[in-house]
Amino acid sequence: MLLPTRPWIDVTRVRTPQELKVAAQRIDLFRFEPPEEIAAATDLAWLAAADGGYRLLLPQGEFTVQPTLLGDHEVRFRRHGAAELKTVGRGQNASAAVHVADDLVCRHYPDAVRLLSRDAGWRTRDATEKQRELLQNRGLPAPPRLSRGQASWMLSYVLHRR
Repeated sequence: MLLPTRPWIDVTRVRTPQELKVAAQRIDLFRFEPPEEIAAATDLAWLAAADGGYRLLLPQGEFTVQPTLLGDHEVRFRRHGAAELKTVGRGQNASAAVHVADDLVCRHYPDAVRLLSRDAGWRTRDATEKQRELLQNRGLPAPPRLSRGQASWMLSYVLHRR
C-alpha cells in the first residue's frame, strides 16, 4: 500500500503494530533512493512501482522491471505516447534485470544518464518554484529545504502513476 500524500513510501511490509511503530521512527519521508533490493545494482534513479516492480523514467519514456511467473524478471520499455510496453530484455533476478535496463539506457540514451544519475549535482539544489507549485496543487508537502532531486522523485511518483 502506498500512502496517498506520500506515494513513494511503501508500507506493504508492515504487518504488526510494533513494526508500524518502528517504521514510523525510521522512515525519512523525504529520503529517496532506489529500493534496497536493487540499490547496489544501479547508479540511476529507479523508483519502486506500486505493482511490485521498478520504474526508471526517462525524458523519452520509461523502463520497467517486473517479476514473471517463471521467476525471472522482464525488462520493458514504453516511449511516451505509446500504448504498450515492449519487452526488451530479461534478468534472472531484479538486480540483473535493472543492470540490463541500465545498459540499454547507456547505449541508446546516453544523454539521459547524467540526468538520471542518483549523484547528479542538480538533485541537491533547492526545489524550483514550478516543482513546489506542482506539489502544492496535488496536496503534497513541500518543506522549505526540499531539494530538486527530492521534488523530482515526488513528482515522478504522482505524475507517472498508472
